[in-house]
Amino acid sequence: MSTDFWVDALSVGVDEFDCAHREQLNTIGEIEAALERGDRTEAVALLEHLLQHLVRHQAEEMDLLVRTGYPGTDHIHEVQSANLNRLRLLKTQVENGGPMPDARRIATEMRMAFVDYLLKGDINFKSHLDMVGYGYR
Repeated sequence: MSTDFWVDALSVGVDEFDCAHREQLNTIGEIEAALERGDRTEAVALLEHLLQHLVRHQAEEMDLLVRTGYPGTDHIHEVQSANLNRLRLLKTQVENGGPMPDARRIATEMRMAFVDYLLKGDINFKSHLDMVGYGYR
């Protein structure tokens, strides 16, 4: 399975965020692959890596949006919190010996939801960041 799911249409206009989003998306793909292989240890390690990465990234993203006066930070915070909670639940399920096919399906759904969110959610702040002069740094 290819684990490079990035396409330029997902760009939010900030290089560091685009790189982080690409890593997040591709890590979910790696989690799917580990779950498909039945490699519980690798899947848990990847899930932990993704959790740590997301916590850092979400804090950086929220800081930028607050500093630039983005009006939709409450919604973004809600989505970010929900995503972290879903990821923690998936990690717990895999750690506790839950069915691998179910875990893989959840991971695939998470990847698809992430792409959908980038296309419909994060993309909204691309124009905001351009307007305030913070694009492609």
